[in-house]
Amino acid sequence: MTAQISDQFIYNNQFYSLTGFTEEICFHPGDYEIFTKSASTACWRGFYRTFSIENNELVAKNLNVNDSNINENPLGPIINGVKPKRNKGRFNKTYENINLKIDFTGSILIGKDFIRDLYVHMGFHPAWKYETVFEFTFENGNLKKQENLSDKMSEIRQEWSKLKNKKGEETISFDLDEWIKKTFDQKYNKK
Repeated sequence: MTAQISDQFIYNNQFYSLTGFTEEICFHPGDYEIFTKSASTACWRGFYRTFSIENNELVAKNLNVNDSNINENPLGPIINGVKPKRNKGRFNKTYENINLKIDFTGSILIGKDFIRDLYVHMGFHPAWKYETVFEFTFENGNLKKQENLSDKMSEIRQEWSKLKNKKGEETISFDLDEWIKKTFDQKYNKK
């Protein structure tokens, strides 16, 4: 397995990784009859999205897909007036500057400055593996609250490091199948 390409988030003109959400963000290729296939072992779902906050609203900016029907429909479909560009490589279509407000109610976590020592070759990396983390809470796509959780993530990393023995091995046991499943699930419970 390979760590997965995460969705991106543009905040203060910087790129962050989308590391978690309380509810799934309703903007998927299938909503537009784009049927994806794995782009590589680093992207089993066959797409990734880029979001941002504009005028205090959650907006879909870009969509990169590996469209399984590229030969049948090379120029479509159109999303919010935007036609895709064809690409060579793992993602054969890119939609740029979609600027579509997303009707989302819930919270998301974004992170940047990934800590390389915490890399695991599986799934999506959780927020606590990033130095800088923000949580945004939305209601019907409108930003209601933002919070810097970087210090809280540092505390989580400190607790995690206590679970390791002197050889760097985890001292707790766990169900491997359950752990693999969890690495692909970005949903989190807000506490």
